[in-house]
Amino acid sequence: MKYVLKEMTMEELPREKLKKFGANNLSDYELLAIILKTGTKDKSVIDLSIELLDYIKRIEYFNEITLNELLCFKGIGEAKALSLIASIEFANRLLSGEKKEIILKRTSDIYNYIKYEMVNLVQEKMVCIYVNIKLKVIYKSIINVGSLSRTEIDIKTCIKWGIKLSCYAICFIHNHPSGDARPSMEDEFVTKKIIDALQVVDIVFMDHLIIGRSEYYSFKAKSLIKVNN
Repeated sequence: MKYVLKEMTMEELPREKLKKFGANNLSDYELLAIILKTGTKDKSVIDLSIELLDYIKRIEYFNEITLNELLCFKGIGEAKALSLIASIEFANRLLSGEKKEIILKRTSDIYNYIKYEMVNLVQEKMVCIYVNIKLKVIYKSIINVGSLSRTEIDIKTCIKWGIKLSCYAICFIHNHPSGDARPSMEDEFVTKKIIDALQVVDIVFMDHLIIGRSEYYSFKAKSLIKVNN
């Protein structure tokens, strides 16, 4: 059976149904139709969603679908495919955040938690990780993304979030796109400013890591650690 959107009442349209009844009352294909947004000239977005779900067989198999597989479907271009993959990853992160407590007891724990997000970036990025007194991650925030060679660290913003979250400690992480994790004089200067600022607000300085290609530098340990990525 083909579903033609123009023949459906407003209440039957997925977005209108979502607004009126809530997401929990939508079927899998209706939720997928909202993400995909449009179909083709000959195929409604609902038909496209049903076709894709039929191909997947089970909704949990969406985790394994690739960009190339999605692009094989008529009506799914690169923009739709990337949007769907991003939605799947976002859902996975929500679920993993609910189920898994992340404890950062050692410098290596911090590195392993953040490395896939930071290694091989072409721009510098600064991330702050906020932990409670049990060293459990309570929040992670991207503070800034800079140029190919440097990023400005907004210390006030980092600390503002720490106070808002009533955190015990903050770990600062940024990457060096060059792959060399050794700190610059500016990195040394900024880290000292961070430590001084945290002392004023009684938040513990957990560490400042610089992520390179196959190494990282820990200001807490004041050493360069080689790793196998």
